[in-house]
Amino acid sequence: MKMKNNSGITGVDITISIIILVLFISLITNMFYNVGITSKKVSRKSEATYLAIQVIEALKQIEYDQLPLGETEENKNMTLDELNLILETAGKQKIELQNGYSLEINVENYRNQEGDNTLLDIIKVVTAKVNYTERKKQQSIELSTAVVREGAFE
Repeated sequence: MKMKNNSGITGVDITISIIILVLFISLITNMFYNVGITSKKVSRKSEATYLAIQVIEALKQIEYDQLPLGETEENKNMTLDELNLILETAGKQKIELQNGYSLEINVENYRNQEGDNTLLDIIKVVTAKVNYTERKKQQSIELSTAVVREGAFE
């Protein structure tokens, strides 16, 4: 009686192996794609945050009286060119804006919620808003801080 040798690889074994390999490769590829997308998203947001921090820090270095207000003496939307002109006049480093980002700068007098104007000429609120597009969606980062007239609370 002859015994049959079953030590070879059948077509079913190869098909199952290929299916498992394709599933594994597609999962790994999807994971790398998602990591890449998330990394780029975090990078764009970090750059926008860094730019907003640069603007806020630059505005804090400018003397209180040099922070411009609008014609109504209430608020002023400032362009990056206006800010860089003020920084250049003060001997400070200019801020450069990378492609894909836009910047809105606002300086306004502080008003508390009750409408009390006692701090009107003592505190200015500066806001930097950086806009950018992430995966066809408009995103923004907004930072605000208060700039106080030197010696106001002594």
